[in-house]
Amino acid sequence: MIKEPDKACIELWREVFGDSEQFISQFMQHHYNESNMLYIEKDGKFLSMLHLLIFKHNSYKVGYIYAVATSPKARNKGYATQLIHQAIEMAEKQGLSAIYLIPAKESLYKYYERFGFQGSRKIEFHTNDGFDFGTGEKDSDYASFLLLSPHYMITENILLEK
Repeated sequence: MIKEPDKACIELWREVFGDSEQFISQFMQHHYNESNMLYIEKDGKFLSMLHLLIFKHNSYKVGYIYAVATSPKARNKGYATQLIHQAIEMAEKQGLSAIYLIPAKESLYKYYERFGFQGSRKIEFHTNDGFDFGTGEKDSDYASFLLLSPHYMITENILLEK
Protein backbone atom coordinates (compact mmCIF):
# COMPACT_ATOMS: atom_id res chain seq x y z
CA MET A 1 0.00 0.00 0.00
CA ILE A 2 1.36 3.41 -0.95
CA LYS A 3 1.56 5.99 1.83
CA GLU A 4 0.03 9.42 1.18
CA PRO A 5 3.29 11.34 0.40
CA ASP A 6 4.30 8.49 -1.93
CA LYS A 7 0.99 8.64 -3.74
CA ALA A 8 1.12 12.43 -3.96
CA CYS A 9 4.69 12.23 -5.31
CA ILE A 10 3.57 9.90 -8.09
CA GLU A 11 0.62 12.11 -9.00
CA LEU A 12 2.75 15.28 -9.15
CA TRP A 13 5.43 13.41 -11.13
CA ARG A 14 2.83 12.38 -13.72
CA GLU A 15 1.40 15.87 -13.90
CA VAL A 16 4.74 17.66 -14.36
CA PHE A 17 7.02 15.23 -16.19
CA GLY A 18 4.69 12.88 -18.05
CA ASP A 19 7.08 9.93 -17.63
CA SER A 20 5.94 6.36 -18.22
CA GLU A 21 4.41 4.32 -15.42
CA GLN A 22 7.36 1.92 -15.70
CA PHE A 23 9.89 4.74 -15.20
CA ILE A 24 8.05 6.19 -12.20
CA SER A 25 7.57 2.72 -10.69
CA GLN A 26 11.27 1.90 -11.08
CA PHE A 27 12.23 5.11 -9.28
CA MET A 28 9.67 4.57 -6.51
CA GLN A 29 10.65 0.93 -5.92
CA HIS A 30 14.42 1.26 -6.07
CA HIS A 31 15.44 4.85 -5.34
CA TYR A 32 12.64 6.66 -3.53
CA ASN A 33 12.98 7.32 0.16
CA GLU A 34 10.42 9.51 1.88
CA SER A 35 13.12 10.95 4.15
CA ASN A 36 14.97 12.29 1.08
CA MET A 37 11.90 13.91 -0.45
CA LEU A 38 11.21 17.50 0.44
CA TYR A 39 7.77 18.80 -0.38
CA ILE A 40 5.27 21.56 0.21
CA GLU A 41 1.67 20.74 0.89
CA LYS A 42 -1.04 23.31 1.57
CA ASP A 43 -4.71 22.79 2.24
CA GLY A 44 -4.32 19.08 1.57
CA LYS A 45 -2.73 19.66 -1.84
CA PHE A 46 0.75 18.47 -2.75
CA LEU A 47 2.22 21.52 -4.53
CA SER A 48 5.96 21.07 -4.96
CA MET A 49 8.69 18.49 -4.38
CA LEU A 50 12.28 17.53 -4.93
CA HIS A 51 14.41 14.54 -4.01
CA LEU A 52 17.87 14.85 -2.45
CA LEU A 53 19.56 11.57 -3.31
CA ILE A 54 22.91 10.44 -1.95
CA PHE A 55 25.60 9.17 -4.30
CA LYS A 56 29.32 8.51 -4.09
CA HIS A 57 31.88 10.33 -6.20
CA ASN A 58 35.32 8.86 -5.63
CA SER A 59 35.46 8.55 -1.82
CA TYR A 60 33.03 11.42 -1.13
CA LYS A 61 29.32 11.44 -0.39
CA VAL A 62 27.50 13.93 -2.58
CA GLY A 63 23.90 14.93 -3.08
CA TYR A 64 21.91 14.99 -6.26
CA ILE A 65 18.79 17.12 -6.47
CA TYR A 66 16.35 15.22 -8.66
CA ALA A 67 12.80 15.67 -9.92
CA VAL A 68 12.22 19.26 -8.88
CA ALA A 69 8.52 19.69 -9.64
CA THR A 70 5.84 22.24 -8.90
CA SER A 71 2.23 21.83 -9.94
CA PRO A 72 1.46 24.23 -12.81
CA LYS A 73 -1.30 25.83 -10.70
CA ALA A 74 1.20 26.58 -7.90
CA ARG A 75 4.10 28.02 -9.88
CA ASN A 76 5.74 31.42 -9.34
CA LYS A 77 5.08 31.36 -5.60
CA GLY A 78 8.61 30.48 -4.49
CA TYR A 79 7.92 26.87 -3.55
CA ALA A 80 10.82 25.36 -5.51
CA THR A 81 13.11 28.09 -4.16
CA GLN A 82 12.09 27.19 -0.62
CA LEU A 83 12.73 23.48 -1.25
CA ILE A 84 16.16 24.09 -2.80
CA HIS A 85 17.20 26.11 0.26
CA GLN A 86 15.98 23.25 2.47
CA ALA A 87 17.88 20.70 0.37
CA ILE A 88 21.12 22.68 0.70
CA GLU A 89 20.64 22.91 4.47
CA MET A 90 19.88 19.18 4.65
CA ALA A 91 23.00 18.36 2.61
CA GLU A 92 25.16 20.50 4.89
CA LYS A 93 23.75 18.79 8.00
CA GLN A 94 24.46 15.38 6.45
CA GLY A 95 28.07 16.39 5.77
CA LEU A 96 27.82 16.00 1.99
CA SER A 97 30.77 17.35 -0.01
CA ALA A 98 28.78 18.79 -2.91
CA ILE A 99 25.36 18.85 -4.52
CA TYR A 100 24.70 18.27 -8.22
CA LEU A 101 21.64 18.82 -10.37
CA ILE A 102 20.85 18.68 -14.06
CA PRO A 103 18.72 21.63 -15.15
CA ALA A 104 15.89 20.46 -17.40
CA LYS A 105 16.52 23.28 -19.86
CA GLU A 106 19.29 25.76 -20.60
CA SER A 107 17.48 28.73 -19.03
CA LEU A 108 17.41 27.00 -15.64
CA TYR A 109 21.19 27.18 -15.22
CA LYS A 110 20.72 30.89 -14.46
CA TYR A 111 17.97 30.10 -11.95
CA TYR A 112 20.16 27.67 -10.02
CA GLU A 113 23.06 30.14 -9.95
CA ARG A 114 21.02 32.13 -7.40
CA PHE A 115 21.67 29.31 -4.93
CA GLY A 116 25.39 29.09 -5.65
CA PHE A 117 25.30 26.34 -8.27
CA GLN A 118 27.91 26.81 -10.95
CA GLY A 119 29.48 25.25 -13.97
CA SER A 120 28.34 22.59 -16.33
CA ARG A 121 30.09 19.24 -16.12
CA LYS A 122 29.39 15.99 -17.94
CA ILE A 123 27.79 13.61 -15.45
CA GLU A 124 27.02 9.89 -15.51
CA PHE A 125 25.21 7.73 -12.99
CA HIS A 126 25.90 4.15 -12.06
CA THR A 127 23.16 2.22 -10.28
CA ASN A 128 22.60 -1.51 -9.92
CA ASP A 129 19.40 -1.31 -11.96
CA GLY A 130 20.70 1.08 -14.63
CA PHE A 131 18.13 3.76 -13.77
CA ASP A 132 18.58 6.94 -15.82
CA PHE A 133 18.83 9.89 -13.43
CA GLY A 134 19.66 12.17 -16.32
CA THR A 135 17.71 13.69 -19.16
CA GLY A 136 17.14 10.46 -21.05
CA GLU A 137 19.91 11.37 -23.46
CA LYS A 138 23.32 10.66 -21.92
CA ASP A 139 25.09 13.10 -24.27
CA SER A 140 22.94 15.91 -22.83
CA ASP A 141 23.59 15.19 -19.15
CA TYR A 142 25.51 18.19 -17.85
CA ALA A 143 25.28 19.07 -14.18
CA SER A 144 25.73 22.24 -12.19
CA PHE A 145 27.30 21.84 -8.80
CA LEU A 146 27.44 23.49 -5.40
CA LEU A 147 30.58 22.83 -3.37
CA LEU A 148 29.98 22.25 0.33
CA SER A 149 33.46 21.06 1.34
CA PRO A 150 36.79 22.73 0.56
CA HIS A 151 38.41 19.28 0.27
CA TYR A 152 36.18 18.04 -2.51
CA MET A 153 37.51 18.28 -6.06
CA ILE A 154 35.25 18.72 -9.07
CA THR A 155 36.48 16.61 -11.96
CA GLU A 156 35.91 17.21 -15.64
CA ASN A 157 33.64 14.18 -16.06
CA ILE A 158 31.71 12.98 -13.04
CA LEU A 159 30.61 9.41 -12.38
CA LEU A 160 28.17 9.13 -9.47
CA GLU A 161 27.60 5.71 -7.93
CA LYS A 162 24.68 4.59 -5.81
